[in-house]
Amino acid sequence: MAGEATPLDALVAEMLGDIGKLHDAVGLLTGTINEAGANIQVTINQLEAAGEKYNQAVLAANLRSKNERLLTLKPYRPPALQKPLRNNEKSFKSYSAKRLARRSLP
Repeated sequence: MAGEATPLDALVAEMLGDIGKLHDAVGLLTGTINEAGANIQVTINQLEAAGEKYNQAVLAANLRSKNERLLTLKPYRPPALQKPLRNNEKSFKSYSAKRLARRSLP
């Protein structure tokens, strides 16, 4: 009787074979998952680098735009500063003299 295979023995042998196949499939899946994780990390690094390049490009474009606006805008000068400096000095001196004269009055 020890040499005879029973249906239970056949079922156990088939289940052990299926468990071996599942073990092999899990091993392949683990390798695939690890490879996918590495690919995701590479993609993340590329996206970070592209984002940094884009950020630098936007900052450079903003700086160029500001510089162009500064070059094209006519600088505002108040009317008092549009006169030559000598006239302003004369005006200041005469204003100061008038002011001193008013102070010296009783």
